[in-house]
Formats: sequence, structure tokens, C-alpha cells
Amino acid sequence: AQSTLDVSRSRYTHGLIDYLNVLVAVQSLQALQRRVISERKTLLSRRAELYRALGGKWTDGLEAPNLVLSGLLRPFDCADAPLRANGRGGQV
Repeated sequence: AQSTLDVSRSRYTHGLIDYLNVLVAVQSLQALQRRVISERKTLLSRRAELYRALGGKWTDGLEAPNLVLSGLLRPFDCADAPLRANGRGGQV
């Protein structure tokens, strides 16, 4: 569609066609671009549905899970930082 528009503009510039043909080419390109946007929206919507189905619970507030309360992480303690290269806490 973009190449058709480019050719139409070139032909119009050289006096071979009238401007209506250029406008039709612009309209065709814009229709194609709208279709691409619509398909991307559908893809993202389907992807979100898939994540929701695979992940189980969906929160309305989109809050981050509390990993400390779920037992996946332990609370951060200032004595833990910075870590040494061997993974032990304390001063570097």
C-alpha cells in the first residue's frame, strides 16, 4: 500500500494522473494501517486472556503479589546488604 501511494504521488507530480488517485491510495494505506492496529489489539487481548487463564487469579487493582507473605522471599534486613561475592552478608 505504501509503494502504491509512492507511485501515485510520483505519477501525480509528473502530471500523469489526477489527485483523486493519490487520495484513493492514501485511503487504502490508512485502511490497512487501521486493520494492523485492530489485529494488534486483538493479539494483545488474547495474550492477556491466556496469561489470566494460565496464572489463575486476576487482580482488579493489578497489585504486585506480596512475596514475603507468600513465603517466597524473606523480609529484607539491612544486615543482608551488601552481599559478598561468596553470597554471605556483612561488610565488603
